Amino acid sequence: MIDSHVHLRGGDWNYKETVEHGLRIALLAGVDGVVDEPNVPYDGVPIISRRLVEKRLGEAERAQENLVAEFGYAPFYGLEVGLTSDPDQIAEAVGCYRAFSPRRYGNFGVVGLKLFAGHSVGDLSVSRFEDQRGIYVDLISFGYEGVVSVHPEKEDLIDMRWWDPGHPASWNRARPLEAEFYSIQDQLRLIQETNFRGHVHFKHVSTVDSARLVYYSKPRQRVSSGVTPHHLLLNAEMMRDARGLLMKVNPPVRRGTDSCQLLKMLIRGEIDIVESDHAPHTFAEKTGGVLGKDGKPVYMSGIVGLPIMAWMPRILRAEGISNERIRKIMHTNVDEIFGVQIPENGRTPRFDLHTEYETDVYEATREYYQEYD
Repeated sequence: MIDSHVHLRGGDWNYKETVEHGLRIALLAGVDGVVDEPNVPYDGVPIISRRLVEKRLGEAERAQENLVAEFGYAPFYGLEVGLTSDPDQIAEAVGCYRAFSPRRYGNFGVVGLKLFAGHSVGDLSVSRFEDQRGIYVDLISFGYEGVVSVHPEKEDLIDMRWWDPGHPASWNRARPLEAEFYSIQDQLRLIQETNFRGHVHFKHVSTVDSARLVYYSKPRQRVSSGVTPHHLLLNAEMMRDARGLLMKVNPPVRRGTDSCQLLKMLIRGEIDIVESDHAPHTFAEKTGGVLGKDGKPVYMSGIVGLPIMAWMPRILRAEGISNERIRKIMHTNVDEIFGVQIPENGRTPRFDLHTEYETDVYEATREYYQEYD
């Protein structure tokens, strides 16, 4: 099992979780490897430079050494470097992809680049369409044909006036499904118009229309999609009381009908992988107990995801997905998309890892699937 979308903390966010703690939980959950996102800051700067790539990989390598000493092995650690609209930064990111290939370093390395098409936690976004076009043009000029992972939300369609912390489900209206759909449409258009030859992976698709848009583009373009446990198992109807703040995430969890249809698409092979989007925050940060720079309460977006990954094979089997198909969507397809070969460790997962974190949104899910083996 590989989790191709985690936001391990460390850096300025060591108080939320260290890289070593995140890798330890991945190991205990039966995860063979992770792909880490670049929006964690170091002295306020996300991972967009060679200096910070080296720092992050060094942190991961030391964590792996400690885990090997304790358990005899450690999960693979892959890193995606963030993209900005600066051609010099894009060149440096491509250089990191080539210099720190897992083929050279073995159990860790840079596996791709990440484009935040709309703002999210960490403030690493390129929201203007023409700037996004420039990124693809620059990647082509630098000969890059690897993976570009995209957080697809169109900034122009996000309307924070709808957000009301007293009604957490309003987050779904502030960041509507149209923002995701039209962002994916933009990227597909740019891939075609620029003739980008890399692979574009759309993270955490949250609606049926978005997933279909990616799926039906496959005959013409190198694209894939991932879906999270929270978009499969949670929905906006669950956010109607104060506990809904714990489910606040980007993009939001949607209607129950969407989550049911996404599961059916996963069963049919129309979505490529399951990825956790693991992003821990403190309980206070999730529920308004911390003030931002503007003096207003903060309600952070992000869900603890690694513990539920231990449950996903059980959940998917209960929903009628074969073991062979589960292996594809949770391991083989990730290998193929990112061009890696991560060995399976066969470790029996622990199912109580939610106790490692201050927040937990999957209690009802665990109760429902407890009877399945």
